[in-house]
Amino acid sequence: MASNKVAVSNLAPDANEEILKVHFGQFGQVVEAAILENRTTAYVTYADQDQANAAIAASNDQDFLGQSITVRPFTGGPGDFPFGGIR
Repeated sequence: MASNKVAVSNLAPDANEEILKVHFGQFGQVVEAAILENRTTAYVTYADQDQANAAIAASNDQDFLGQSITVRPFTGGPGDFPFGGIR
């Protein structure tokens, strides 16, 4: 399913929504960034799908605040957050 939203997992404990917006803003217009209750997972919504794809290509398995993050298309299912989050 094509989406303009990406799922981000394995976040460092000191990550916050403003830091997410700045980092992921490198790849396009961030409409929303939200960290889930467990604090290690988040989603970032872009203005369009091409921007989301650019973020996935550039950020998946890369260092972010000292941890290797997983960035993938957000589908709304349990597989979006392999390290926890939405169930």
